[in-house]
Amino acid sequence: MADRLVSAVLFISCYVVAGQFNHNHHEDSQNHKLAYQQYAAASTQELPTTSCTIIGKTDSDTQCFLRCTMLSNIRFLFSRDSGTGNCACCYFPLSGSVLNGSEWKSFFELSCPSHYKEYKRDDVTICLGYSDSSMVYHAATTSCHREGGDLVKVDSPDKFNILKDLLNTTANLTTAEVWIQGEEVNEVWQFHDGTPFADHFCPFFESNRTNESRIRLIPRFDFSCYDIGVNWLCGFVCEISFRIPF
Repeated sequence: MADRLVSAVLFISCYVVAGQFNHNHHEDSQNHKLAYQQYAAASTQELPTTSCTIIGKTDSDTQCFLRCTMLSNIRFLFSRDSGTGNCACCYFPLSGSVLNGSEWKSFFELSCPSHYKEYKRDDVTICLGYSDSSMVYHAATTSCHREGGDLVKVDSPDKFNILKDLLNTTANLTTAEVWIQGEEVNEVWQFHDGTPFADHFCPFFESNRTNESRIRLIPRFDFSCYDIGVNWLCGFVCEISFRIPF
């Protein structure tokens, strides 16, 4: 879920008035502070579940999207049943059973959460968010999943460089230890999607001790990576990436 190739994009333009969406473009600008905003959302085959919030009937996909944005600043998926007009606002990870309705059309928001830092690379947007909350590996991974992403995947020199840029501006470099994506499976280091962990991007030092099957990055040691057990407590960096074809 952290890296998506977008095939269909819904572009939305609107005016924002004091945090609320104003659909009357002729409002007196002297009486209201209007801010023109553009949003993008991509179609997806995912269907809304009982973990989503039904906010009632809306007249269009755009209206459903805008109403969901008012509920939270967390990246979300929204769905509208064109038969009933019902709008569902959903947050990751989805759980429960699929909602009733045969004409659901779903989109996920194409933007970085407000507490993430955005990096543009050609047609790819990379969102990175650092948390200094100390968690075990699985809890950190779950936290990233809730926001529609995953632990950061250091799979290129550029990704490693922007990760260092993020930590240089957000982390306490003298004490931070940071979970990144990586696990040892049958003595092979790999990312969550099963692709090999590229140890030449983040300098990797392996202890070869048993039960040290996850990877942490330590900024004070020249941003090097070290293996450690799953129950070690570390901060973490989440990644959300998406590609928009133009």
